[in-house]
Amino acid sequence: MQMNEIYVNRNLMETTPHKSLELPMQVYADSFEDYILKYINWHWHNEFEFSVILTGTVKFLVEDAEIVLTAGDGIFLNAATLHQVEPLSAPSKTQKFDVLCAPSFIASFDQGNIFDKYVKPVLLNPSIKHFVFQRSILWQRKVLDHLFSIYQADTQKAYGYELLYHSVLFHVWRLLVLHTDVCSNADMHSAKNQVVRERVNGMIDFIKKNYSQDLSVQTIANHVNISKSESFRCFQSCTGSNPYAFLQKYRLERAVILLCTTKHSVAEIASLCGFNSPSHFGMMFKKAFGITPVQYRGRSAAHAAKTVR
Repeated sequence: MQMNEIYVNRNLMETTPHKSLELPMQVYADSFEDYILKYINWHWHNEFEFSVILTGTVKFLVEDAEIVLTAGDGIFLNAATLHQVEPLSAPSKTQKFDVLCAPSFIASFDQGNIFDKYVKPVLLNPSIKHFVFQRSILWQRKVLDHLFSIYQADTQKAYGYELLYHSVLFHVWRLLVLHTDVCSNADMHSAKNQVVRERVNGMIDFIKKNYSQDLSVQTIANHVNISKSESFRCFQSCTGSNPYAFLQKYRLERAVILLCTTKHSVAEIASLCGFNSPSHFGMMFKKAFGITPVQYRGRSAAHAAKTVR
């Protein structure tokens, strides 16, 4: 069974390099059934990302925004944008593909005016987090068709595919800048935004190191020297959530991984993940996933056995 997980550092930056030996870009086909958590957790990366939904319905959490996409829709995510992706339909019936590329692949730094005029304003504009593409709008349908041509070409990698990728992404970027105002009002990151991001990163790092302990929101806030109310404001600004919700969700995520990869009992997992009792763990787990920890472990084992056969 292939189990996928997004690996991030203390700042939630994804540590997987999105490039091949030939190109500073990568194409991925994602089935949510293959992820341990059945969704893609909070992360960010330095690449531009284009995602297109192949089947099912998907919710993108882009910092404090929620975007629901159905089959055929797509989305652009700016570099360094914090996001999470969840299937709203059954994970086994929800698929998408992603095209991630370094900003320099669209127009390199040494191309001077092209990079400075059309790429850099998007890359450095903190107000540009995402842009949605829908097939009902002609120019957006062209974008989606261009992206799909990359997805199809990636399965064959025929001679000249690198040139195709570059040409198609260049056309996609041209459509984006011609039909939107993404290159206007390109403000630099403000010092205030940077401070908020650093506070949230500090709290997240503290949670990840201490989630097995008895933590309060005040303890988490104290770690970055802010008040409890300020910790809620900062988290809401960056993730649309709050420190307590993030802590509980992270505990459940670690519990899922232990259920799938170890033989620890449910009671042991509850303790290892910071829940004050097995019953509380079971209640929180069922509320989040719709089934009990024991049922989840059974389904995971059955899926693994079926995949091996």
